[in-house]
This record gives sequence, C-alpha cells and structure tokens, in this order.
Amino acid sequence: MNTLLIHTKIHENGIPSSIQVRKCSECGKEFKSRAGLWKHEQAHFGNTKVHKCDLCGKTFAESSRLKQHYLIHTGEKPFQCETCLKRFNKKSTLLVHTKIHENGIPSPIQVRKCSECGKEFKSRAGLWKHEKTHFGNTKVHKCDLCDKAFAESSRLKQHYLIHTGEKPFQCETCGKCFNKKSTLLIHTKIHENGIPFPIQVRKCSECGKEFNSRAGLWKHKRTHMKSQSS
Repeated sequence: MNTLLIHTKIHENGIPSSIQVRKCSECGKEFKSRAGLWKHEQAHFGNTKVHKCDLCGKTFAESSRLKQHYLIHTGEKPFQCETCLKRFNKKSTLLVHTKIHENGIPSPIQVRKCSECGKEFKSRAGLWKHEKTHFGNTKVHKCDLCDKAFAESSRLKQHYLIHTGEKPFQCETCGKCFNKKSTLLIHTKIHENGIPFPIQVRKCSECGKEFNSRAGLWKHKRTHMKSQSS
C-alpha cells in the first residue's frame, strides 16, 4: 500500500499517467532513462569499447574519444590559451587552466627555461629539480669529517659547527647560544611571547648539561640510565 501511495504522487504532480519507458530488445526489461537502458544492455553485448587505438591498444566506446586520444601519440595540442598562449591537448584542461588567469594571476605567466634542453617551468624549484637530471649530483661540497655533502659551500660551513661545537649565534635576552641563526630566531619567540627572563635552567646531575624544561632533562637522564644498566 505504501508503494502505491508513493506512486500516485507521480500523477498528482501532473506527470503523464503513461511514463515513457525504454525496453531492452534482448530481455524486455524496462527503464525510465536512456542511461539506465544503455548500462543494462552492456551486460548483454559485453564490452562496448570497440574503437581501438592501433598504436597502444587502448579502446574507447566512442570514436570521438579515440580521436582525442591520438593527440597523446602525435603530441598535438590544438587548444590554446588566449591569455598566455600555452597549449593543451584537451579542451577540458584548457578550461581548467583559464581559471588561473580569472583568479588574478599575472598574464602572461613567467616561465623559466632550462638552459640545456629548453623545457619550461613556472617555478624556480621546478627548474632546479629538472636541471639536476642534466648535471647529476650537485652536492659537491663534502665534509671531510663525516662524508656528508652539500650543494652550497655556505651549508657545508654551517655544518662544520656541529663538529667543532661552536655556537656563534647568541640570544641577547638570556645569553643562550646556537649553531644556526634560524634556531636563534625560533628561540627568540620564547621571549616575545612573555616567558619569564631569565629562563630557569635545569642541570643534569650526571654530566652538567643544561635544559630549559623538565621534559628535556628527563629525556636526557634516560640516556645515562640506559648506559648504566647495560
């Protein structure tokens, strides 16, 4: 009865009493939409992807999709952006691309070209990563103490501070020293956020090493406990 009541709403809402149905020519099953009928008929007729690429064997249900697929093999890009002149092999990809310009990104987009092969990139990072494939390993500055290598001599110089124990960057507020300027800058945020000065330090009773927090000291003490138990 409930199903009947739901069905009567169709007629009450002015939909014709005889809803057009589409019948499967193989088994007679009825469908209200072409899409439903088409999907069902696939079960009878098997694979409908009859349009086959003779270059890679990939198949498609529609000849238009196969035609578009061939552009991958030929390298053609018939769809061009009117703003920056970049080309695409799919109209849908071009439409997505145009959103870049609509959202206020400067036109034309600055591109960076590889000096070796001419390939273009939108970012310095992308170009740098690509150029490594031409020039091989760029980490030519090698530490003679631990064999770690760096792309820039300045990074190697900073690395040596780990071995020497030097900490040339000192906090003007509490006097604590660091081997990296970036670490010092992070540290200064402690004082800017109103943490008391001077910061209370906690000293390890075993080796005298100092810590700003109980958690740091406790974690450090565990290394002594492990060495004593072994």
